[in-house]
Amino acid sequence: MTDLLKDFPFVALDIETTGLTPVVDRIVEIGAIKFRNNIVLDTFQELIDPKIPISPGAFVYQDAGGSVTNRQITPLAVGFFSGTVMIDAFSHLRQDKRNFRLDRILEIL
Repeated sequence: MTDLLKDFPFVALDIETTGLTPVVDRIVEIGAIKFRNNIVLDTFQELIDPKIPISPGAFVYQDAGGSVTNRQITPLAVGFFSGTVMIDAFSHLRQDKRNFRLDRILEIL
């Protein structure tokens, strides 16, 4: 990092949407991380009701203990965490927000 930018704060912004077509799709989540000198100063995350239906998806999932279940989800976001691709979603089985590792999805239904 150059000396000119060393103490300059900046914000990484992440916006999740229902799709890739701006005229039809809507924002569902906004996140931001404020940094200075490679140190996280603050974070922000907000889920937003897009006012349009989000298509649910279904798949066969194997959890960390090896149990296999069919899952139906409403996807919210896809991201990376510690080198693993994760799907952030509303789980219809658990009736709550859950994260699913992409490498544990055995089959798309």
